[in-house]
Amino acid sequence: MGRGRAPAVQPGVGRRHHHLQRHPGGHQGLHHHGGGRHQRRLRHRRLDHRHAHLGQGTVTAQCSALTPYTISLNAGANASTANDVTTRRMKNTNAAVTANNYVGYQLYQDAAHTLVWGATSGTNTQAGIGTGLAVPYIVYGQILNLSTNNPATGNYLDTVTATITY
Repeated sequence: MGRGRAPAVQPGVGRRHHHLQRHPGGHQGLHHHGGGRHQRRLRHRRLDHRHAHLGQGTVTAQCSALTPYTISLNAGANASTANDVTTRRMKNTNAAVTANNYVGYQLYQDAAHTLVWGATSGTNTQAGIGTGLAVPYIVYGQILNLSTNNPATGNYLDTVTATITY
């Protein structure tokens, strides 16, 4: 069983970036970027504290035919508890902001936002069998309740590593 990048699997290890832009007057937007050629920007919308804030991006795997693989997403660089995907957070990119500078979010395997996408094989990872073709997997994102900490105005960022194990 291999891990990471090999000729049969692309992209191997990639990075996912999440940005929450919050500007004076309440205009906010959530963006989700993948590494390399798989970048996708999430919908930009006005956010308020009463509704779920959703978005989606794509992770693409290309494996040799009949090669089984799993795709995992780690907890991100700013998780409140290391390696715990249930504590994912984005951090305000303005170093001068020291209060209310995190926004919780979660990544899911399904549009219903019920299957957390994590890094525990057999539990919360995405599995597939290679076909030789590029196979896109949608990553569904949701910003958690903004009213719990009233985040400061600014850009929010987290880096999540996607790992393909084959």
